[in-house]
Amino acid sequence: MQPDLQLLDLVNSTFRPHAAIEDPAAFKGRMKEQREIHEALNSPGLHVAIVGERGAGKTSLANIATYNRKTIKAFCKKSYTFADVCRIIMLGFGEQFPEQFEFNAENNTIRRQGLSFRADRIGSAELLRFLPSDPHLCIIVDEVDSLGRGEPTLMLGELCKEISTHRPNITLILVGIAETAAELLAGHISNVRNLQQIQLDRMSDEELRSIIHHGEGRLNIRFGPEVISQLVMISDRTPFFVHIIATRTARAAIERCSDIVTLDDLNKGISGAAESCRVELGGHYDRALASDTLDTVHQEILEALAQMEARSVPKQRLCSQVNLTAREANKPERTPQQIGRILKRLTSPVCGQILTQDTSNLIRFTAPLMRGYVKLRVGR
Repeated sequence: MQPDLQLLDLVNSTFRPHAAIEDPAAFKGRMKEQREIHEALNSPGLHVAIVGERGAGKTSLANIATYNRKTIKAFCKKSYTFADVCRIIMLGFGEQFPEQFEFNAENNTIRRQGLSFRADRIGSAELLRFLPSDPHLCIIVDEVDSLGRGEPTLMLGELCKEISTHRPNITLILVGIAETAAELLAGHISNVRNLQQIQLDRMSDEELRSIIHHGEGRLNIRFGPEVISQLVMISDRTPFFVHIIATRTARAAIERCSDIVTLDDLNKGISGAAESCRVELGGHYDRALASDTLDTVHQEILEALAQMEARSVPKQRLCSQVNLTAREANKPERTPQQIGRILKRLTSPVCGQILTQDTSNLIRFTAPLMRGYVKLRVGR
């Protein structure tokens, strides 16, 4: 029997690890955060900063929170100046309101209601004159972290203040990888009083399970209870890993023409998910293990850190976790001195700096998604 090709195609639109969700019916969880953004959108002059690690669903949340609202989306790049950000916002406005907007590509000018600007020389003043005073408008500025700590980020903070004063009908939604809004704005947060921080932490088990149950209903298949429990456990409680593992796992069941997803399907799904992350994360992981010239202590440290609840841990707690795992596996324990020497290597360029030691001497994975990737590798 041949697998249902249409059903296989449906899997790719049901679980979306590589693309932001735009349909509210497909977005699960984050109800508290959705309410907070809704309140901010209905508070004139208040802006929003959505922050969190990669894979937390920041862009999806911004999409869902602004669903059915007039919205402009601007995606930042590392090379962008503040004028570039303003230009993207203006062009986005033209897409939303084409009858009010004229862009002349030949001479690179933007014109609206008698106002004409050079598209590469736009600042806050020009943007404020250009944008409407009515009706309510949302502007999502995504990947703000890519702008760095220089002039574009400073000016973006200034823009928040000016819009609050002169265009309170407009809500800026700043989105980026950071732990706090202050980090996202590179220390310029003191310039922005009217900013609501929405911090996306790891999702609850219930929220992650709701993603899987949504897929079950759409695909008319069923994940066994043990499959769901293990999938959630290995996902590092991030929606990205739930979506990517569920995609591969569901496909494994459909390819064998079954509507019941088994643990064997999950094992194939975990292996496939790890392989799909290999280009971005696998090279760093393999490099760290390749430099382990003595035994498996590098791998033991990485696996122990991945299994700990906290994202950043003291060396002493990490040592205890390494040796607890060793005792459970009937392996020899490691001394604090031995683990300390290896941690120096894992935080150095020799091992690709797979780990980072912060100013408080806490150890964490340099790339946030590496934690989940290590879990995938262990689960293969």
